[in-house]
Amino acid sequence: MPDTTTDYSAVAHFLRMDHWPPEDAALLLLGLDPRYTHIPTSEDDGKLYWLDDRPTRDCLYADEPEMLRYIMKRNDILDVWENTTHSDDAMRDGKMRVPYFLRWAESKGFTPPWRQWALDHELWPAEPETPAPPITAPDVPERERHSILNIIWALKEELLDCTGGNQEGLIPELIEKYGHLTGVKDTKLRKIFGEANTAAKKKV
Repeated sequence: MPDTTTDYSAVAHFLRMDHWPPEDAALLLLGLDPRYTHIPTSEDDGKLYWLDDRPTRDCLYADEPEMLRYIMKRNDILDVWENTTHSDDAMRDGKMRVPYFLRWAESKGFTPPWRQWALDHELWPAEPETPAPPITAPDVPERERHSILNIIWALKEELLDCTGGNQEGLIPELIEKYGHLTGVKDTKLRKIFGEANTAAKKKV
């Protein structure tokens, strides 16, 4: 369930930027403030400074469980980023373009804890997915089209026999399961089923 109560106002500073360095971007996804967080090396200790109101954790060495957990998560994000094929505009001068990076992160399952806060405050800059171009059916000879409609009708009837349902109940179920792949709307599917029902009453 999205976090709608925690104050993540500190992230607003970063959401006003156009680009994030990769290391900063990974820490931000984990809910950490990269200005004050320090990931330790083998020779020093580190600090975890969150974007919410949790108390700072400092004097943490790299092998301590809490710090190690964040190191592994950070490395996972950066590793997946490095091994993803990106569009040409994903980065600029070695920094990640923020809208692109956030959309990429969501597609890989890296959702920041402050996402809902940013949405609620109209600060979420992630770009929408580019819609797929409409699928245009090639010209089909009338006789062949009639046969295809008969096949659709037969498949629909067989599915109804298996489920014991009716056409009106089947349409939203099909849309929910498969329609999102091509943007099919229930009105379009209802029209096609209507044509198939009509075609089935005629001889091919």
